[in-house]
Amino acid sequence: MDPLIMLRFNRRVRKALLNRLAALPEEFERNAEISFHSIRDTLLHVLRTEDFWVNDFLTGSGRMVDRNAKGDVQSVQDLEALWNRVSDRTEEVIQAMGPDELAEVRERSLGDGLIRKTVEEYLFTFMIHEVYHKGEVLAVLWQGDNEPPPVDYWRY
Repeated sequence: MDPLIMLRFNRRVRKALLNRLAALPEEFERNAEISFHSIRDTLLHVLRTEDFWVNDFLTGSGRMVDRNAKGDVQSVQDLEALWNRVSDRTEEVIQAMGPDELAEVRERSLGDGLIRKTVEEYLFTFMIHEVYHKGEVLAVLWQGDNEPPPVDYWRY
């Protein structure tokens, strides 16, 4: 699959999910017992992950989002605005890459090992990571009897 198609799918689902969360502000910061406790912190982690892989690792341009700051994200709207800036940059980077750049193999240290993947595989790494964590958020919504938006690929 084309990484640009996957990115755009993630962005459409994200928009629908954030719209749903905006109607439930009490759920946004509540400790929901998921990976990063609250929905806000879990989605902020996903945003930072995209920022790292694109702006730090792949392009070397430096992160757009402070790794530790939460103060800039007090609402769903704050998160959405920040994420849109990062994903706009991601889309620009992907659009500028040709087949040779996507096929380029890069190395990344992980613990005591070394990972070798293509740029395209690294792009899919953070996109699939987003899908995983959005699943956690969906589960929180279902548990609270809040109907989440549809997220299946075929709907988009």
